[in-house]
Amino acid sequence: MRTIAETWRIGIGILILTFCTISCQEQRPVELRSGTIIDQYRSAECVTPGIAEGVLPATRGWDVSLEMADKLTVRIKAGEHVGGNVVVRHLPDGQYLIIVPPQDYIYPNDVRVDRGRDMLYVKASGLAAGIWSETWLYEYDIRQRKVLSRVLVDPAVLPPECSMSQ
Repeated sequence: MRTIAETWRIGIGILILTFCTISCQEQRPVELRSGTIIDQYRSAECVTPGIAEGVLPATRGWDVSLEMADKLTVRIKAGEHVGGNVVVRHLPDGQYLIIVPPQDYIYPNDVRVDRGRDMLYVKASGLAAGIWSETWLYEYDIRQRKVLSRVLVDPAVLPPECSMSQ
């Protein structure tokens, strides 16, 4: 016959096992395989990465000023590392916005610009919660100074990342 303590431990064990089974199942939104944001990202001009400043080991990063067709100028600062984000500083007023916030093991991998439409596109990918792979596309309107969309995408439908040698 079991004691009350043994029964209690078994019950707690079953609850923990049930909780872990339910919470550890991958419950993510469906990855986008086509759409306007993917097409616009594909056709946008690469923003050539360099080496991120102050990050060890050395990794890709961006620290570049971009002038749009209508003379709007922004400075993009980002790094492809855990905790990396994308910051846009609008010139000459100096307002800055974090358009891609740091996330658990998901960081910026590619930055592109459509100068004619004043749009910035960022691909961010990595291991969500350190467990499963995720790739996100961000669309930022430079003129309106706001992120228009953030969508989970299938990385297989995206072009290769911009190279450092372009």
